[in-house]
Amino acid sequence: TLVFSCICVALLLLVARLFDLQWLRAEMYQRRAREQQVVRPRLSARRGKILDRNGNVFAMSTMRPALWADPSLVPDARMAADILAIYLERDHNELLTKLTAPRRRFVWLAKVITDKQAALVRQGLRNPALRGIYLDERPHRVYPKGALLGNVIGLCNEQGEGAEGLELQANDLLRGMDGYLM
Repeated sequence: TLVFSCICVALLLLVARLFDLQWLRAEMYQRRAREQQVVRPRLSARRGKILDRNGNVFAMSTMRPALWADPSLVPDARMAADILAIYLERDHNELLTKLTAPRRRFVWLAKVITDKQAALVRQGLRNPALRGIYLDERPHRVYPKGALLGNVIGLCNEQGEGAEGLELQANDLLRGMDGYLM
């Protein structure tokens, strides 16, 4: 009878716990589950264009390929530097220095590369020697009219913020607001 009593008490505690979870705390757990399941990816705002009164573009942003690495994941830095030096037409030693950076998990190999170079790298990334090398797209500010009104239009810094001229003056309007994908 002692064993039977222990089993009954255990079952009673189990039923009480189930009641607590299913009825008393149900809303809290449902809310937690929704928060974990509903993902709202952040959409970065693209910097706006600077136009003249006729709609001609003086400054605009485009997406350009960029190359970075996690040196701790690169299996053979020397071989990776050899391959990338050919693809990017860059100095082998410079790339090797970046790929052997001690205790670094992120290094820029090239912040802006051409589409041709990106295509070569994209094909080469199938090579196990280039594990830890990543190709991304980054916004890049373009001035189609070149130096025309350069002092007035200004320029952007590496972070895409206005640094001089109209780019700085109208930075709050040009940078936009990030949003979320619903």
